[in-house]
Amino acid sequence: MKGNKNLVLTVAGLAMVVGFFLPWIDVGGAFTVSGWDFVKSSHVAWHTRMVLLLLPIAGALLALAGLAGGAAAASLGVATGLGIFGYMFFRIAWGFIKTTGLGLWMVLGAAAVAVVFGLAARGRGGKTPAA
Repeated sequence: MKGNKNLVLTVAGLAMVVGFFLPWIDVGGAFTVSGWDFVKSSHVAWHTRMVLLLLPIAGALLALAGLAGGAAAASLGVATGLGIFGYMFFRIAWGFIKTTGLGLWMVLGAAAVAVVFGLAARGRGGKTPAA
């Protein structure tokens, strides 16, 4: 079973390397951008380009660790996956925060209040909680 896990981690690492050079954005084939294109672009912040450049390096290290069959392969797999998802979540959240206005935040806050008070009222037999 351990060999199968290492094989899967090896394939995942290789997929990260290959996927880095394949299109990440594809607008009907007329316009495509890969991870490598982002790294080469002067329109992308240098720190973002450096973080993106770590992706194929981490993928290659994961593939090598999986091939070596060491115990570190599993930890490297978790760290690589969480790092990629964490960075992606941060970038999406930051983009959302930077581009939204006061009105949307008021609506989201009101929605949160409605959910909390609605659930509290359901738990009290339909009566709203006292303020």
